[in-house]
Amino acid sequence: MGSKRRTFVIVGLGLIGGSLAKAIRARLRSARVIGVSRSPRKITLAKKKGLIHEGFTQLSSALRDADF
Repeated sequence: MGSKRRTFVIVGLGLIGGSLAKAIRARLRSARVIGVSRSPRKITLAKKKGLIHEGFTQLSSALRDADF
C-alpha cells in the first residue's frame, strides 16, 4: 500500500462493521479507521475497544479524507 497512511471508513459498527474495523486495525497498523453510526453510544464503545480512531454520525463528514 505504499508509505501513505490509508483511511478506511466503515458504515455501521455492529457485528460485521466492528469485525471489519478490528481486522483492519490488526493487519494494517498504519491505517486510520473511521466509523459511522447513527448511535453516538456505538461510536463511543468502538473507540473504547480500539476499533476505530474517530467516529461520525453523518456519512458526509466521515468521507472527507477517505481512501476506502
